[in-house]
Amino acid sequence: IGQLVGRQRADEFVVFGRFPYYAKNDIVGPQPHGRQVWLHSSQKLETIFATLNSSLFYLFFVTYSDCFHLSNNVLLSFPIPQQILADQQLASPGQMLMEQLRVTADRKEIATQSGDKIAYEEFSASKCKPIIDEIDRVLAQHYGFTAEELDFILNYDIKYRLGADDEEEETTAD
Repeated sequence: IGQLVGRQRADEFVVFGRFPYYAKNDIVGPQPHGRQVWLHSSQKLETIFATLNSSLFYLFFVTYSDCFHLSNNVLLSFPIPQQILADQQLASPGQMLMEQLRVTADRKEIATQSGDKIAYEEFSASKCKPIIDEIDRVLAQHYGFTAEELDFILNYDIKYRLGADDEEEETTAD
């Protein structure tokens, strides 16, 4: 990704672009630990947004990070084939994913020990799994994955990512 993005402000940016909502003491602003990637094309925005919210990127993140912080190093080192940027098949589900995340977001509020009031949006990717799977199917074509590799990516860590409960686990164990 590092070779595809700019380092300066632009009209379009990704990694949750213009959301999620975050406010400290009713002052809306960027998240303190958020990552922004600056782009000069809305199609690139939707395509890179789709890619960074894919199960493929999640697998990369889990493999190369501390599984908690999305560092610039991890973000910018994710390999994206150049032809992906021109693929309209990714832009459309990327746009759908943005909208679905917005619609299903839950607004949360907390009070810090120092007395600050923090309001933020919390997303549940499990509510968007069909769209994410569509994104991964398109990505699999670009990366040349086999059907078995795609199946692994689609189902990687699925019990924890989708929040399967104990009752469902017991049912599948029988």
